[in-house]
Amino acid sequence: MNGMPMCQARSDRKPSRRIPFHPRHSGTRAAVMAGFLSCGTALAAPFAYVPNTEDHTVSILDTATNEFLATIGTGFSPFGVAASQDSARAYVSVANSGHVAVVSAASKSVIATIPVALPSGLALTPNGRRLYVGSVSGGNVAVISTVTHQVVATIRAGASPSGVAASPDGSRIYVANWGSNNVLVISTDTNAVIADIPVGVSPYGVAVSPDGTHVYVANLGRGDLSTVSVISAASNTVVADIPARAPFGVAVTPDGKRVYVTEIAGSSVAVIDTATNAVIATVPVGLVPYGLSVTPDGKRVYVANRNSNSLSVIATATNEVVATLPTGREPNAFGQFIGPARFHFTGFFEPVLNPPALNARRAGAAVPLRFRLHTGLGLNVIAAGYPNSRHIACPGREEGATANNSSDTEHRHRSPLNLDPDSGTYTYVWKTEKAWAGTCRLLTLRLTDGSIHKALFQFR
Repeated sequence: MNGMPMCQARSDRKPSRRIPFHPRHSGTRAAVMAGFLSCGTALAAPFAYVPNTEDHTVSILDTATNEFLATIGTGFSPFGVAASQDSARAYVSVANSGHVAVVSAASKSVIATIPVALPSGLALTPNGRRLYVGSVSGGNVAVISTVTHQVVATIRAGASPSGVAASPDGSRIYVANWGSNNVLVISTDTNAVIADIPVGVSPYGVAVSPDGTHVYVANLGRGDLSTVSVISAASNTVVADIPARAPFGVAVTPDGKRVYVTEIAGSSVAVIDTATNAVIATVPVGLVPYGLSVTPDGKRVYVANRNSNSLSVIATATNEVVATLPTGREPNAFGQFIGPARFHFTGFFEPVLNPPALNARRAGAAVPLRFRLHTGLGLNVIAAGYPNSRHIACPGREEGATANNSSDTEHRHRSPLNLDPDSGTYTYVWKTEKAWAGTCRLLTLRLTDGSIHKALFQFR
């Protein structure tokens, strides 16, 4: 990306109750196999992109050293951020200039601007090909191609869309509308709204759990109406409301066990245990914290303190502030301002071949799926409900209606995941069904970082 080298895999006064910043306030085998390819993504340099709203700039921070590398002019009132997966660039909503600025870490400059009226929150799809941007002026969501830097679709949203988040598999976009107290669910296949979920008062920040099962929404509210709503992604309903003190930004740790929420009224960050939906710690930070983001290794949370002109760095092991970094004026950093780097996946290893190869197996046999990730991740790396498989047409012939089309048969025989500490190799034994004889299937393995890996099988 613009000369940025790819990162190598590692083996190893009282707080102000100001109204939050907002623009309003200021047939052939080749054909059968097409689309099945999958590859892993290396863990990249952990840059943070911090908009300084009052200075009309964005600063690039190297989170490995906590040193700022550059400060770049963006236009008037930068606010929201979506960092790319490899941290090589970020998309910044520049509210009062009416555009999204594309910032490159390699060139330390804005390499493109994309017109969007009063942009607010924004999010990239996991494959990085589409950017969804809340546009306050018309109550719309703009869909942008990151290849052409053009708006390719406009979706009618609610009143004043604010936070935007993508599901880990890229199939859904969640949009919080602070003016209409709801969250919209958008299908990325059709760019149509498929669900409308009532939440609390004035929802701003939104984040999705790494396994895609829950969505967390910060409802700024008033007094007792200030909550964090927990949405079940399966039912598109609120399953819990957690009291908070004027929550604004929200982020989930990579292991999905903790949710961190900025609290404007408390000048603090609330730590929520996702198993109990209870606040287990409150961390004092700077004045009027807005955005926050978790590093890809889950060890630190960076918090943008709007009225203190600083970043607080929280160690997740102790939930204590371990560093405070000065910034420009009014750092909002609303959204995922640190790139959500994924696991460094290599595999599948023999005896399984990767697409477009077709693996011939006896139906009912056990198939070892072997792969490696970067070190230190433990066993909680496979998303719930995976691996699974579905019937596909075998190359070169039509299949009758009697083919077994089940996609979850193997869930009855869930196997444990094993990790060889010496080689770092994971092994999952996939138990196939005898009923699959004479059919072909597409196996899908989704990891808790949202990455998807596939293999093709023909059963005899």
